[in-house]
Amino acid sequence: MLRITMSVSGEGATKYFDAALATSKYYGSERGQWGGKGAELLGLRGDVSRKDFIALASNKRPGTGETLTVRMKTTRKQKEVVFDEKTDTRKQEDGDVSNRRAGYDFCFSVPKSVSLYLVETGDRAVEQLIHESFKETMLDIENRMETRVRGKGEDGQVRNEERITGNLIYASFVHTETRPIDGIPDPHYHIHAFTFNATFDPEEERWKAGEFGNIKRDAPFYEAAFHARLAEKLLENGFAIRRTDRDFEFASVSRELIEKFSKRTRLIEQLNQCSTACVEIEGSGDLNPWSGGIREDDDDAGSGTSCCGSCWERCLCGGSLFLGG
Repeated sequence: MLRITMSVSGEGATKYFDAALATSKYYGSERGQWGGKGAELLGLRGDVSRKDFIALASNKRPGTGETLTVRMKTTRKQKEVVFDEKTDTRKQEDGDVSNRRAGYDFCFSVPKSVSLYLVETGDRAVEQLIHESFKETMLDIENRMETRVRGKGEDGQVRNEERITGNLIYASFVHTETRPIDGIPDPHYHIHAFTFNATFDPEEERWKAGEFGNIKRDAPFYEAAFHARLAEKLLENGFAIRRTDRDFEFASVSRELIEKFSKRTRLIEQLNQCSTACVEIEGSGDLNPWSGGIREDDDDAGSGTSCCGSCWERCLCGGSLFLGG
Protein backbone atom coordinates (compact mmCIF):
# COMPACT_ATOMS: atom_id res chain seq x y z
CA MET A 1 0.00 0.00 0.00
CA LEU A 2 1.07 3.58 -0.65
CA ARG A 3 -0.46 6.61 1.05
CA ILE A 4 0.63 10.17 0.28
CA THR A 5 -0.24 12.77 2.91
CA MET A 6 0.48 16.50 2.74
CA SER A 7 2.09 18.42 5.60
CA VAL A 8 0.80 21.98 5.49
CA SER A 9 3.39 23.67 7.69
CA GLY A 10 6.94 23.44 8.98
CA GLU A 11 5.63 23.47 12.53
CA GLY A 12 3.37 20.51 11.81
CA ALA A 13 6.20 18.59 10.12
CA THR A 14 8.40 19.17 13.17
CA LYS A 15 5.70 17.84 15.51
CA TYR A 16 5.25 14.83 13.22
CA PHE A 17 9.00 14.14 13.30
CA ASP A 18 9.14 14.29 17.10
CA ALA A 19 6.03 12.17 17.60
CA ALA A 20 6.28 9.55 14.87
CA LEU A 21 9.47 9.74 12.83
CA ALA A 22 12.25 10.31 15.35
CA THR A 23 13.28 6.64 15.37
CA SER A 24 13.71 4.01 12.69
CA LYS A 25 14.05 0.23 12.98
CA TYR A 26 15.78 -0.72 9.76
CA TYR A 27 18.73 -3.00 10.55
CA GLY A 28 18.80 -1.68 14.09
CA SER A 29 19.35 1.94 13.05
CA GLU A 30 17.81 4.44 15.43
CA ARG A 31 17.63 7.18 12.80
CA GLY A 32 16.10 7.68 9.40
CA GLN A 33 18.17 7.80 6.21
CA TRP A 34 18.50 10.57 3.63
CA GLY A 35 17.52 9.80 0.06
CA GLY A 36 17.13 11.47 -3.32
CA LYS A 37 19.41 13.33 -5.71
CA GLY A 38 18.31 16.60 -4.13
CA ALA A 39 19.63 15.46 -0.76
CA GLU A 40 22.98 14.67 -2.39
CA LEU A 41 23.10 18.18 -3.88
CA LEU A 42 22.75 19.55 -0.35
CA GLY A 43 25.41 17.18 1.01
CA LEU A 44 22.88 15.17 3.03
CA ARG A 45 23.84 11.49 3.33
CA GLY A 46 23.37 8.76 5.91
CA ASP A 47 21.54 9.37 9.19
CA VAL A 48 18.84 12.02 9.42
CA SER A 49 19.38 14.56 12.19
CA ARG A 50 16.52 16.50 13.78
CA LYS A 51 18.34 19.77 13.09
CA ASP A 52 18.60 19.16 9.34
CA PHE A 53 15.04 17.80 9.12
CA ILE A 54 13.61 20.90 10.83
CA ALA A 55 15.72 23.19 8.64
CA LEU A 56 14.29 21.69 5.45
CA ALA A 57 10.76 21.63 6.85
CA SER A 58 11.20 25.35 7.56
CA ASN A 59 12.53 26.00 4.03
CA LYS A 60 16.09 26.56 5.22
CA ARG A 61 19.31 25.21 3.75
CA PRO A 62 20.84 22.79 6.30
CA GLY A 63 24.08 24.08 7.75
CA THR A 64 23.68 27.70 6.66
CA GLY A 65 20.16 28.73 7.64
CA GLU A 66 19.69 30.47 4.29
CA THR A 67 16.25 30.39 2.68
CA LEU A 68 16.15 27.45 0.27
CA THR A 69 13.24 28.24 -2.07
CA VAL A 70 11.52 31.51 -2.86
CA ARG A 71 8.18 31.87 -1.11
CA MET A 72 5.72 34.64 -1.88
CA LYS A 73 3.77 34.52 1.39
CA THR A 74 4.70 33.13 4.78
CA THR A 75 1.29 33.06 6.48
CA ARG A 76 -2.42 33.04 5.72
CA LYS A 77 -5.54 33.71 7.76
CA GLN A 78 -7.46 30.70 8.99
CA LYS A 79 -10.32 30.20 11.44
CA GLU A 80 -9.22 28.57 14.69
CA VAL A 81 -11.19 27.42 17.71
CA VAL A 82 -9.81 28.99 20.89
CA PHE A 83 -10.81 28.64 24.53
CA ASP A 84 -11.79 31.81 26.39
CA GLU A 85 -10.95 31.32 30.08
CA LYS A 86 -12.98 34.37 31.16
CA THR A 87 -16.25 33.10 29.69
CA ASP A 88 -15.40 29.39 29.88
CA THR A 89 -16.46 29.00 26.25
CA ARG A 90 -14.89 28.19 22.90
CA LYS A 91 -15.07 30.57 19.95
CA GLN A 92 -13.68 30.96 16.45
CA GLU A 93 -11.00 33.54 15.74
CA ASP A 94 -8.84 34.42 12.76
CA GLY A 95 -5.29 33.21 13.22
CA ASP A 96 -2.08 33.24 11.18
CA VAL A 97 -0.90 29.85 9.91
CA SER A 98 1.93 28.89 7.58
CA ASN A 99 1.14 29.33 3.90
CA ARG A 100 3.85 26.96 2.68
CA ARG A 101 3.56 23.21 2.35
CA ALA A 102 6.47 21.61 4.16
CA GLY A 103 6.32 18.35 2.23
CA TYR A 104 4.54 15.05 1.71
CA ASP A 105 4.69 11.81 3.65
CA PHE A 106 4.92 8.79 1.30
CA CYS A 107 4.08 5.68 3.34
CA PHE A 108 4.86 2.30 1.74
CA SER A 109 3.35 -0.75 3.51
CA VAL A 110 4.11 -4.40 2.82
CA PRO A 111 1.40 -7.10 2.82
CA LYS A 112 0.41 -8.27 6.30
CA SER A 113 1.84 -11.78 5.80
CA VAL A 114 5.27 -10.28 5.11
CA SER A 115 5.07 -8.32 8.37
CA LEU A 116 4.16 -11.52 10.24
CA TYR A 117 7.03 -13.39 8.62
CA LEU A 118 9.50 -10.71 9.73
CA VAL A 119 8.17 -10.78 13.31
CA GLU A 120 8.72 -14.53 13.47
CA THR A 121 12.08 -14.73 11.69
CA GLY A 122 13.76 -11.32 11.70
CA ASP A 123 14.91 -12.21 8.18
CA ARG A 124 17.20 -9.36 7.17
CA ALA A 125 17.44 -10.64 3.60
CA VAL A 126 13.71 -10.03 3.18
CA GLU A 127 14.09 -6.60 4.80
CA GLN A 128 16.75 -5.85 2.20
CA LEU A 129 14.35 -6.87 -0.61
CA ILE A 130 11.71 -4.53 0.80
CA HIS A 131 14.16 -1.66 0.99
CA GLU A 132 15.41 -2.27 -2.55
CA SER A 133 11.82 -2.23 -3.85
CA PHE A 134 11.15 0.97 -1.93
CA LYS A 135 14.25 2.77 -3.23
CA GLU A 136 13.60 1.69 -6.83
CA THR A 137 10.03 2.99 -6.62
CA MET A 138 11.17 6.26 -5.04
CA LEU A 139 13.60 6.63 -7.97
CA ASP A 140 10.63 6.27 -10.34
CA ILE A 141 8.87 9.05 -8.44
CA GLU A 142 11.99 11.19 -8.39
CA ASN A 143 12.43 10.88 -12.15
CA ARG A 144 8.95 12.39 -12.59
CA MET A 145 9.42 15.20 -10.05
CA GLU A 146 8.25 18.56 -11.38
CA THR A 147 8.28 22.26 -10.57
CA ARG A 148 6.11 25.09 -11.81
CA VAL A 149 7.28 27.40 -14.56
CA ARG A 150 5.62 30.82 -14.50
CA GLY A 151 6.26 34.30 -15.88
CA LYS A 152 7.44 35.35 -19.34
CA GLY A 153 9.88 33.32 -21.38
CA GLU A 154 12.69 34.61 -23.60
CA ASP A 155 10.17 34.93 -26.43
CA GLY A 156 7.97 37.18 -24.32
CA GLN A 157 5.21 34.60 -24.05
CA VAL A 158 3.58 33.98 -20.66
CA ARG A 159 4.42 30.52 -19.35
CA ASN A 160 2.10 28.42 -17.22
CA GLU A 161 3.43 24.88 -17.21
CA GLU A 162 5.34 22.25 -15.27
CA ARG A 163 8.95 21.23 -15.88
CA ILE A 164 10.54 17.91 -14.88
CA THR A 165 13.51 18.41 -12.55
CA GLY A 166 14.28 14.76 -11.77
CA ASN A 167 15.39 15.32 -8.18
CA LEU A 168 13.89 15.42 -4.71
CA ILE A 169 14.86 15.30 -1.03
CA TYR A 170 13.42 12.69 1.31
CA ALA A 171 14.07 11.23 4.74
CA SER A 172 13.03 7.58 5.14
CA PHE A 173 12.03 5.92 8.42
CA VAL A 174 11.16 2.25 8.96
CA HIS A 175 8.45 1.27 11.44
CA THR A 176 7.31 -2.25 12.26
CA GLU A 177 3.94 -1.95 13.99
CA THR A 178 0.63 -0.10 14.13
CA ARG A 179 -0.73 2.00 16.94
CA PRO A 180 -2.03 -0.22 19.75
CA ILE A 181 -5.58 -1.50 20.02
CA ASP A 182 -6.37 -2.42 23.65
CA GLY A 183 -2.70 -1.87 24.45
CA ILE A 184 -1.33 -4.25 21.82
CA PRO A 185 -0.14 -3.12 18.35
CA ASP A 186 -0.25 -5.33 15.26
CA PRO A 187 2.86 -6.19 13.25
CA HIS A 188 2.95 -3.78 10.32
CA TYR A 189 6.22 -3.20 8.43
CA HIS A 190 6.16 0.10 6.58
CA ILE A 191 8.48 2.86 5.42
CA HIS A 192 7.77 6.58 5.72
CA ALA A 193 9.51 8.73 3.12
CA PHE A 194 8.97 12.33 4.16
CA THR A 195 9.58 14.22 0.92
CA PHE A 196 10.32 17.93 1.30
CA ASN A 197 8.71 20.61 -0.83
CA ALA A 198 11.90 21.53 -2.67
CA THR A 199 13.53 20.53 -5.95
CA PHE A 200 16.46 21.97 -7.89
CA ASP A 201 15.54 23.40 -11.29
CA PRO A 202 18.68 22.95 -13.45
CA GLU A 203 17.39 25.31 -16.15
CA GLU A 204 16.84 28.20 -13.75
CA GLU A 205 19.72 27.01 -11.52
CA ARG A 206 17.84 27.50 -8.27
CA TRP A 207 15.80 25.63 -5.70
CA LYS A 208 12.03 25.88 -6.16
CA ALA A 209 8.90 24.40 -4.62
CA GLY A 210 7.94 21.01 -6.01
CA GLU A 211 4.81 20.25 -7.97
CA PHE A 212 3.34 17.02 -6.55
CA GLY A 213 -0.07 16.96 -8.26
CA ASN A 214 0.77 14.41 -10.94
CA ILE A 215 2.68 12.22 -8.48
CA LYS A 216 -0.31 12.12 -6.12
CA ARG A 217 -2.60 11.36 -9.06
CA ASP A 218 -0.37 8.44 -10.07
CA ALA A 219 -0.09 7.02 -6.53
CA PRO A 220 -1.96 3.78 -7.52
CA PHE A 221 0.66 3.18 -10.24
CA TYR A 222 3.57 3.64 -7.83
CA GLU A 223 1.85 1.42 -5.27
CA ALA A 224 1.48 -1.33 -7.88
CA ALA A 225 5.10 -0.88 -8.95
CA PHE A 226 6.32 -1.27 -5.36
CA HIS A 227 4.32 -4.46 -4.79
CA ALA A 228 5.26 -5.90 -8.20
CA ARG A 229 8.95 -5.38 -7.49
CA LEU A 230 8.71 -6.90 -4.04
CA ALA A 231 6.69 -9.89 -5.27
CA GLU A 232 9.21 -10.55 -8.06
CA LYS A 233 12.17 -10.38 -5.69
CA LEU A 234 10.49 -12.72 -3.21
CA LEU A 235 9.69 -15.24 -5.97
CA GLU A 236 13.29 -15.11 -7.16
CA ASN A 237 14.37 -15.96 -3.61
CA GLY A 238 12.16 -19.04 -3.34
CA PHE A 239 9.05 -17.67 -1.61
CA ALA A 240 5.61 -18.77 -2.81
CA ILE A 241 2.97 -16.05 -3.00
CA ARG A 242 -0.74 -15.86 -3.77
CA ARG A 243 -2.48 -12.96 -5.46
CA THR A 244 -5.13 -10.95 -3.64
CA ASP A 245 -7.57 -8.31 -4.83
CA ARG A 246 -5.07 -5.53 -4.09
CA ASP A 247 -1.59 -7.03 -4.00
CA PHE A 248 -0.31 -10.40 -2.71
CA GLU A 249 0.37 -12.46 0.42
CA PHE A 250 2.74 -15.28 1.27
CA ALA A 251 1.04 -18.50 0.18
CA SER A 252 2.18 -20.15 3.43
CA VAL A 253 0.33 -17.67 5.67
CA SER A 254 -3.36 -18.37 6.22
CA ARG A 255 -6.11 -15.79 5.83
CA GLU A 256 -7.14 -16.66 9.39
CA LEU A 257 -3.80 -15.51 10.76
CA ILE A 258 -3.80 -12.35 8.66
CA GLU A 259 -7.25 -11.46 10.03
CA LYS A 260 -6.06 -12.10 13.57
CA PHE A 261 -3.36 -9.46 13.19
CA SER A 262 -5.52 -6.89 11.37
CA LYS A 263 -7.33 -5.31 14.29
CA ARG A 264 -6.79 -1.77 13.01
CA THR A 265 -8.14 -2.66 9.58
CA ARG A 266 -11.32 -3.97 11.16
CA LEU A 267 -11.61 -0.84 13.28
CA ILE A 268 -11.18 1.35 10.20
CA GLU A 269 -13.92 -0.58 8.40
CA GLN A 270 -16.24 -0.18 11.38
CA LEU A 271 -15.62 3.58 11.48
CA ASN A 272 -16.17 3.88 7.73
CA GLN A 273 -19.59 2.27 8.13
CA CYS A 274 -20.65 5.04 10.48
CA SER A 275 -20.78 8.30 8.53
CA THR A 276 -21.05 10.34 11.71
CA ALA A 277 -18.02 8.79 13.41
CA CYS A 278 -15.42 11.37 14.34
CA VAL A 279 -12.11 10.35 15.86
CA GLU A 280 -10.19 13.25 17.37
CA ILE A 281 -6.49 12.79 17.78
CA GLU A 282 -4.28 15.21 19.67
CA GLY A 283 -2.40 17.48 17.30
CA SER A 284 -5.10 17.51 14.59
CA GLY A 285 -4.91 20.01 11.79
CA ASP A 286 -1.88 18.69 9.93
CA LEU A 287 -0.69 15.28 8.84
CA ASN A 288 -3.24 12.48 8.84
CA PRO A 289 -1.60 10.52 11.68
CA TRP A 290 -2.93 13.38 13.85
CA SER A 291 -6.15 14.12 11.95
CA GLY A 292 -8.69 12.45 9.73
CA GLY A 293 -9.22 9.38 11.85
CA ILE A 294 -7.31 6.13 12.12
CA ARG A 295 -5.24 4.60 9.35
CA GLU A 296 -3.61 1.22 9.02
CA ASP A 297 -0.19 2.85 8.72
CA ASP A 298 -0.54 4.97 11.88
CA ASP A 299 2.20 3.87 14.19
CA ASP A 300 3.77 4.60 17.50
CA ALA A 301 7.53 4.69 17.15
CA GLY A 302 7.97 4.57 20.88
CA SER A 303 5.68 1.67 21.72
CA GLY A 304 8.40 -0.93 21.16
CA THR A 305 7.92 -4.59 20.30
CA SER A 306 9.47 -6.16 23.38
CA CYS A 307 6.26 -5.88 25.40
CA CYS A 308 4.26 -7.39 22.54
CA GLY A 309 6.53 -10.26 21.60
CA SER A 310 4.98 -12.84 23.92
CA CYS A 311 1.47 -11.84 22.90
CA TRP A 312 2.36 -12.09 19.21
CA GLU A 313 3.96 -15.50 19.78
CA ARG A 314 0.76 -16.80 21.39
CA CYS A 315 -1.28 -15.53 18.44
CA LEU A 316 1.15 -17.01 15.92
CA CYS A 317 0.93 -20.38 17.61
CA GLY A 318 -2.85 -20.21 17.34
CA GLY A 319 -2.84 -19.62 13.60
CA SER A 320 -1.39 -21.25 10.52
CA LEU A 321 2.03 -19.96 9.55
CA PHE A 322 4.49 -22.08 7.64
CA LEU A 323 7.81 -20.25 7.48
CA GLY A 324 9.38 -21.42 4.31
CA GLY A 325 9.66 -20.78 0.57
